[in-house]
Amino acid sequence: MNSETSLRLLLLSSSCPNIQFLSKSTHKTVKKVIYTYENSSLDDILSFIIAELGGRKVQSIAFVLHGNGKEIYLTGVGDMVLSVDTLQHENIRDFFPLSVLYFFNTKLKIKQELIF
Repeated sequence: MNSETSLRLLLLSSSCPNIQFLSKSTHKTVKKVIYTYENSSLDDILSFIIAELGGRKVQSIAFVLHGNGKEIYLTGVGDMVLSVDTLQHENIRDFFPLSVLYFFNTKLKIKQELIF
């Protein structure tokens, strides 16, 4: 497997404890985007990913976020919260498919499912 197809993306929210430790503990093929929870919008996060990947595609995308038993907090800007109730919010609904479209290596088989 070449380095292009083995790249992975890790998105880290500043609201999570120990993100600097997590960031330093990843494999060299993991591209990391640390964003400021309070000041970043979903569009900002997409821009940060574009800058980090520089046109390359990844095999997977993982998120380190905070939340509670019913919600996952994506960004403080616009109070973007992922939950069963917010899946129809236009910005949230568009964020994930756009991430797959622009950043995933389409030569790989992708299993797309959202589990709550």
